[in-house]
Amino acid sequence: MKLDRLVLTLAVGASVAFLAGCNGESPTGLDGTLDGTADSFGSMSLLNGTAPMCETITFDDETNNFAHADLVTVVNTQLFGPLTVTVEGYPNQSLDEARIYDTSTDHGNFDNDLEAPPGGNCTDCGAGDGLGNVLIIQQGDAVPAQGPADDSRTGGRVTFTGFSGGEFYIESFDALDDDSGQKFEARIDGTTLLAPESTNLGDGSVQTVTITTEHVFYDQFSLEYEGSGATDNIKLCSLVVERGEDGCTPGYWKQEQHWGSWAVPLDTKYGDVFEACWDADANSGAGDYAYYELQKPESGNLCSLTLLDGLSLRGGGVNAMARHAAAAYLNAASPDVEYYWTAGEIEDLVNEALTVGGIEDVHGQLADMNERYCPLGRSELPS
Repeated sequence: MKLDRLVLTLAVGASVAFLAGCNGESPTGLDGTLDGTADSFGSMSLLNGTAPMCETITFDDETNNFAHADLVTVVNTQLFGPLTVTVEGYPNQSLDEARIYDTSTDHGNFDNDLEAPPGGNCTDCGAGDGLGNVLIIQQGDAVPAQGPADDSRTGGRVTFTGFSGGEFYIESFDALDDDSGQKFEARIDGTTLLAPESTNLGDGSVQTVTITTEHVFYDQFSLEYEGSGATDNIKLCSLVVERGEDGCTPGYWKQEQHWGSWAVPLDTKYGDVFEACWDADANSGAGDYAYYELQKPESGNLCSLTLLDGLSLRGGGVNAMARHAAAAYLNAASPDVEYYWTAGEIEDLVNEALTVGGIEDVHGQLADMNERYCPLGRSELPS
């Protein structure tokens, strides 16, 4: 997949605004790598302040490793996870199958409109800077010896499902070989038709269709082929909500005259909050806190420490992160602090820092957010 970053904020309840200008940076984990064993992609987006919002599905990336004629039922993406691909083909003409067509190879006198010169007449196809693999709907009477990839003469609908936990939109897609009367259209959540449609540029053509209809979808989107042809470079994006700008420091939260502002009990432990601190195999299967050693001049296990004690830890490294992790969690939990992150996002950041790496990065970002405007004042516990 090609990954892009799009700064796009959406005030809760406000209308959708589309902004151009994504770059080609790839995501990295907190330890500088993209580790498939942990949610480093999501956590890194939190650290950056703006999520890596857009991903372009290309069908020739190393993650999926598609080849010519491959049946496509799932497309793995880094931003949206695995997406299920289904087809509603035209009866008796199209199969209910999506397949890969390699535009960079001469497949003989088969489909010159989907192949690069000299074998074909699609000048924007091919490998390298061309399109490479594209997605077709399989023709119902395809000859196996010829591929068996053969784009349907009557088309159909390709639907991508598997989105969850947010709001998404389609920015653009490429339409290949959209002959006269054979438009390509996008729909969301099964019904809503988006504008514009492709404009029938003819044999061997490649057109980028940029969606202008303001929209969001939650579950699925579809591309409809009114005839033969293919699609590629489907650019999908995710929305984020506007973030808060408040933040109170560890120094605020540790003072007794402010304990009344706590939204959680004073004896809450790190192990009660952060999943990385839980070891289900400890104590002969009964479960206990995992061990994360504090750095000098402190000693002991971070996970068994209370958040209150953690606010006063001295030193850097994990101690410094623990101070600001406690303050960040209290900020996020407080109904009176409009904090940048939610409590769940704080948990994700700290869990990954403890298990994958990036303690210094997380400490620095939490400290920045905790040292903003504190809207809270004196608030003592009831006597």
